[in-house]
Amino acid sequence: MSGLPTLPMAGADAQTAPPVVGVDARRFRVEGMDCASCARTVEKVVGGLDGVVAVQVSFGNATLLVDGEVPTDAVKAAVRRVGYTAHEAGARSGAPVPFWRRGPRALSTTVSVVLLLAAAAASLLDAPRAVSESLYLASMAAGGGRSPTRR
Repeated sequence: MSGLPTLPMAGADAQTAPPVVGVDARRFRVEGMDCASCARTVEKVVGGLDGVVAVQVSFGNATLLVDGEVPTDAVKAAVRRVGYTAHEAGARSGAPVPFWRRGPRALSTTVSVVLLLAAAAASLLDAPRAVSESLYLASMAAGGGRSPTRR
């Protein structure tokens, strides 16, 4: 059995392992990431900034850890260039914004739900068919529009 070739183990090459984020890394909240590909994109663009030693992104937690000497504004600008928004974790950004004003998708969904409820009420209250159908169609039009692409 000793004559069999051995296969290299995954992670055995220390040069290919990503750098470990230190304990003094800065933490950011990233809005808009919804998949691992989004996280890789953010990680790649922030990792390419001058002064960055290590980067770790979690789309599940919507967090970005940056280790190194890089200005906070440079990190935020890099994240913004790829279609997301980064805020320093723990930093408050003024008055709270109502959920329907947080983005175009939230607003269109809110309008669509309101129109859908009005259409259902019109149907249940025996309003003319043209009224309830118009409200249903308006609901679909409001909620069915494409949102701006991120990539």
